[in-house]
Amino acid sequence: MNNKSKFDMLLLDSIDKGFKEMFGEAATETIYDYLKNEHSLKREEIPQKLEAFIEGMEAFFNSSAARTVEKNVLRNFCSTLGLQYQNEEVHSFIDHIAKLRSVESYV
Repeated sequence: MNNKSKFDMLLLDSIDKGFKEMFGEAATETIYDYLKNEHSLKREEIPQKLEAFIEGMEAFFNSSAARTVEKNVLRNFCSTLGLQYQNEEVHSFIDHIAKLRSVESYV
């Protein structure tokens, strides 16, 4: 498995964990079903289609609730990568992921 696909799998695991911590198993499946049915976004496509993921999250939740979910996912993801989560309000979720993707020693 190359680093990109490992990174993507770790990101998906962190999204799963974040959703399940906040909403439980059934609601997590509902969120993924919504993203698939309303935004044509399959779970496994999320790392390559982060903009569509954010749009879907903001449509499913309101913007402020989507930000809370994003922060929880980022916190889990940083922990998985062995990094300290830094809440930088000036950066978007996508910017945070791009910054983490650029870290070469995440595994």
